[in-house]
Amino acid sequence: NYDLTGDQRYGILLAAVTQNGLALQYASEALRNDREIVLAAVKQNGYALQYASEVLRNDREIALAAVEDTQGGAIDYVSEALKNDPRFMLNVARINPFAVTLGASSNLREEVDELRTNRGVSVEDALATIVAGQAEEEEKAVIVIE
Repeated sequence: NYDLTGDQRYGILLAAVTQNGLALQYASEALRNDREIVLAAVKQNGYALQYASEVLRNDREIALAAVEDTQGGAIDYVSEALKNDPRFMLNVARINPFAVTLGASSNLREEVDELRTNRGVSVEDALATIVAGQAEEEEKAVIVIE
């Protein structure tokens, strides 16, 4: 009889994804939503991100670990919200600028392309400019209450 406790199943899956991240595809929905399990899986094989829950595909650390492990290849499995986030995509550009071209949201890609064309800057510099502009806008939006 192979009746395993939840802790035993968890330990077995954690060991499995540490050896082969793609083993995440065989995990239950609950375990595909477990941060520790998914992070271990994507660190071993970034393409395991495709089997993670939507919530964890939107986790910056997990998504970036997947993109880093695959040199940008896992960008297809990153959440749409992160693909539209200039700060996240700036980190992606530092790993592989081409992944930004392939994976950024169309709005962000257009903005990057416009800056590259008009200013002759790299993908990374274009994203840094966008991030700096957002920070400036956020600063202006802060209301000081005395």
